[in-house]
Amino acid sequence: MTSPSIETLQKELRAAEERPEVFDQLVPQVAQVVETGDSQALDLLVREFARAEQSLVNRQSKNGQGNEQLLFDLDAGLNVSRVSAAAVDELSIEPGLDFSIFLSPRDRDDITSVAHGMTDRALINIPVLPGGRPVLITVTRGRRGTVSCAAIMSVWCAEIETDLEVSFRLSDVEIDIVRGLFEGLSPKDVARLRDRSIDTIRTQIRAVYSKTGARSVLDLAHLVYSLSNKSFPATNFEPSTAMRRLIETGSGSVVDLLVDGPRNGEPVLFFHGCLGGRNFAASARAALSHRLVIAPGRPGHGKTSPPIVPPRERPAEAAKQALHILDEMKIARTDLLAYDVGAASALTLAQIAPERVGRITLIAALPPLAQFSDVVELPVQQRVFPLLSRTSSQMCEALARLGGERLLAGGARGFAATVFAGSPIDIAACRTPEVANLFWRGHAWHTRMGPSGFVSDVAIAATGWSDQIGPVQAEITWIHGVEDTSGHLRRIEALRAQFGGRLKTVPKAGHALLHTAPETWVESVLS
Repeated sequence: MTSPSIETLQKELRAAEERPEVFDQLVPQVAQVVETGDSQALDLLVREFARAEQSLVNRQSKNGQGNEQLLFDLDAGLNVSRVSAAAVDELSIEPGLDFSIFLSPRDRDDITSVAHGMTDRALINIPVLPGGRPVLITVTRGRRGTVSCAAIMSVWCAEIETDLEVSFRLSDVEIDIVRGLFEGLSPKDVARLRDRSIDTIRTQIRAVYSKTGARSVLDLAHLVYSLSNKSFPATNFEPSTAMRRLIETGSGSVVDLLVDGPRNGEPVLFFHGCLGGRNFAASARAALSHRLVIAPGRPGHGKTSPPIVPPRERPAEAAKQALHILDEMKIARTDLLAYDVGAASALTLAQIAPERVGRITLIAALPPLAQFSDVVELPVQQRVFPLLSRTSSQMCEALARLGGERLLAGGARGFAATVFAGSPIDIAACRTPEVANLFWRGHAWHTRMGPSGFVSDVAIAATGWSDQIGPVQAEITWIHGVEDTSGHLRRIEALRAQFGGRLKTVPKAGHALLHTAPETWVESVLS
């Protein structure tokens, strides 16, 4: 095999910095250099990648300065066209995201009216965006059929409504009015949203003041904040819908945590995998609505602190963080759900704390890639990163940063062609908008704080992680697609032979199984 010239690689790399789509041509060439073991070319590439990464870091830092508002634009097709850095971070939305999936028919009509100049603005309440928080969005007219959106995060939750009803005897209508005023609406805005006269709303506001003892909207705001603080103290989780939190583990590290479901629901701890994200398909989320789903970001993911141990020890690091979270939430025992390389953390947790673990469901587990022969059988887009993690972590991180630029530029529609290249079944699956959006949002969540989470997962996969784990007592269900090119079925069978459990194969399914066939694993979780 002949390596491409270093001049060609330098040219492609510099082009990829300016035009993200060039990344797709760059990856096979980098893989070729690594596979041939050309030390001179590798040395030159390490230096070139270091320069490229610094250039990207500088540019991303510059673009993010002074932008703290949650702002984004929607095009005529209701896709996100521009978005502020703060909105990417807090709302987990990116350019290209199909925003219509979060909107009701009335919301869409209101946005259309604004876009066509029929009304000046629209006010939209969205219960849960990808970032896991309810938001209030003000929509105003933009240019050429677009609209501009400004979002406000909310601390509102069902427990606040219950307290207002029980403690102050507010009616459902009065509670809705309190929420609107708390989230910044004027009485006129509330009247419009409720399709009532302004006089009716003012009468109802006076009734609220009488029942609560408040004398102004500011008093109501203080009341709501006091109720929210009672419902959500730092060490007592009371979620009624998806909530995102940063949790200190006591060792100086922080975990980026998403909790979804009723506090008294039977818990499920979800170790998501590379690009899997923390959200499920709508059908899966509905089926699990009575369960308390706990999804911690593993080291380096989102705002979770970067890993501080070598790759072989990182599944144990993630497992110990998960135990700390269970202790904080006063959960004695939980089922485990894992996707992709998250299987390593789930099995480790089951081994080190068997008394805390019920059943385990492993979806499309990524087997160890410790041997060169394990890696080269993967499609080129998937094998280049494990190869680089052994050659140069700096090159791996730089290429991951370039890949992040490529995926953000390509949006949900371009996700599969870059990530699942070489897997026709997964590319076809991502033609379904919900599947593409879920995976793409997962990638955005993983990478918005930088590539360290992805690079860490790659480094774990490139070790013999299964050799670090002892016997597991829990009941394990392995669910795997027959056409999964990331983890061939024979290697999953070998893992099952090592750890036990039953293997459920899914025909005509690949590595995207988490979102393409949720019914296959939901059944296991609920059985």
